[in-house]
Amino acid sequence: MYGAIYPFTFGIFINAFSKEYGWSMGVLSAAFSVGAIGQAVVGPVQGYLVDRFGPRLLMMVGVIIMGTAFLLVRFIDSLVMFYLIFGLLIAVSGGPVFTGGSTAVANWFFRRRGFALSILTSAWVAGGAIAAPAGAWMVSHLGWQTAATIFGAVYLLTGLPLCLIMRHKPEPYGYLPDGDTPESKPTHAVSQNSASAATNGQSGEADFTLPQAIRTKTFWMLALAGAGFSMSNSAVMTHQIPLLTHRGFDPQSAANALGLMAFFSAIGRPILGYVGDRLNKPVLLGSFLIIMTAGILVLGFAQSMTAVYLYTVLYGVGFAVFPVTMAVVAECFGRRFFGTIQQSIQAVSTAGFALGPLFVGWYFDATQEYRGSLLVIALVCFGAALLYFFSRKPAVR
Repeated sequence: MYGAIYPFTFGIFINAFSKEYGWSMGVLSAAFSVGAIGQAVVGPVQGYLVDRFGPRLLMMVGVIIMGTAFLLVRFIDSLVMFYLIFGLLIAVSGGPVFTGGSTAVANWFFRRRGFALSILTSAWVAGGAIAAPAGAWMVSHLGWQTAATIFGAVYLLTGLPLCLIMRHKPEPYGYLPDGDTPESKPTHAVSQNSASAATNGQSGEADFTLPQAIRTKTFWMLALAGAGFSMSNSAVMTHQIPLLTHRGFDPQSAANALGLMAFFSAIGRPILGYVGDRLNKPVLLGSFLIIMTAGILVLGFAQSMTAVYLYTVLYGVGFAVFPVTMAVVAECFGRRFFGTIQQSIQAVSTAGFALGPLFVGWYFDATQEYRGSLLVIALVCFGAALLYFFSRKPAVR
């Protein structure tokens, strides 16, 4: 629900606020950047809390804050209120939901972790395939106030019960990752002898602590690659609908295109998760970020619905590789401190996540066009692909 409601509808809401209050795209999209900075600050703390206490309580707190924040959207009448609700409460409250869910999945799976994470994130973007067109329709026919209220109510009513079934790790329930039992320990692909000093005894994975991970080259290559990936994604997700409406496409068609992109991404994620469990993950990431780069270039020059549909296929398929970014962190650094390390990498990556919408919004305010800024974003995405290509699993010391 978080992956559907916030990222996939933000562009719809900023379009509505721009029309109603006359606020510029640069000012409005900066709220996305403010939220990213806030998440970077609290993200490592959230990761530690999930690793220490489990995901359930923290996820419930996140759901309550976000659902309530959407209910408060109808009272926005100033930029201060807009930044408080969209730039702080909604953006930051999604972190516990994202971290809690991905950490639990990383702990419960080993051999098919990439596939399991892909199913999780497929659900997030599959919701976007519905939320984007539905959000555009509701804003157009019911108003942005009612649309936000409906989103908030749905999020609270569905999110809280689902949080109650979350479980942190399999061991307290008599299981091992992948549903194995202590009596039937499998021989995993990772050698037991290769993870002697810091290892998880059941899976054979090397479990790096955060200080150990930070001292590796791999940590920083993944973090910088993630920054480029995040900058590209946040820029496109925030500005796709404003870009298309600026070029004369009607808002509903623009939102439908965003939903179609989410659909292609949702379909591709289980496939790439399955493939990622069997092939070299960094190479897979780099290859599909190049496809994503091609999609960004097509969007930058799109003047017809044919070009828009081509963009949805290319970008959606490329973006489908996202769950592999989490699987490669677990593969490189282990699952014991996955939440802490993943969120620390995410904190670095968030610099790009914050800069993307801000840069594209500023560029549009200055030039009244998007093409040049998307050329820069495509170059950043290609750079991230190269970083993934050259990253390697760190040696256990």
